[in-house]
Amino acid sequence: MTARRRIILTGATGLIGSALSQRLTSIGYEVIPFRSRHDGPGGFNHLTGKIDREALEGAHAVIHLAGESIAQSWDEAAKERILASRRDGTRLLSEALAGLKQKPEVFLSMSGINRYGLTRKEILDETATVSAEGFLPAVTEAWENATLSASEGGIRTVLLRTSLVLSAKGGGLRKMLPAFRLGLGGPIGGGRQRMCWIGLPDLIELILWAMENPAVHGPVN
Repeated sequence: MTARRRIILTGATGLIGSALSQRLTSIGYEVIPFRSRHDGPGGFNHLTGKIDREALEGAHAVIHLAGESIAQSWDEAAKERILASRRDGTRLLSEALAGLKQKPEVFLSMSGINRYGLTRKEILDETATVSAEGFLPAVTEAWENATLSASEGGIRTVLLRTSLVLSAKGGGLRKMLPAFRLGLGGPIGGGRQRMCWIGLPDLIELILWAMENPAVHGPVN
């Protein structure tokens, strides 16, 4: 590792952020949580446009996980929150990084496999065509486009197109486990649909690999 071991992490208290923070700390990085919807020091707020640029100076990497949860009823207000938190929050952060005197070596931003559309049946890699048809594909398009300031500013930018994250510690799997443990579980939906997923430990190692490998940039499935 380089002498600059400070990692700025948004979404640090979530399921992924908590596990990632522990993993990074265990191998010698200093993890600095960067709070979302926060106007004060050590944070940023896409609703007000305020961001603590000084806290970002000189970091080795910035990992952006924060975003409104999609695990809620999607009325129009919720859809706007989901979109705005990703599009506007990422753009605010990306533009701030591009303007720093000491830019990070890499900016890793969450995205989603919905970037490829909702009804694809073939195996998809990072060279597959993308789609913006449907709510989530449109969100991921705006989300990824919001990182352009960082990449155009010379920062290696990685788009983490992740899928459903499975962990007994949180998320959808944790909610389903009690029923299955009682013998009450069953097929989800029709039971024949495809479901992309990744285990939490594998996702953490993927993020670490993408951060530490200088050849990695752009979308990563």
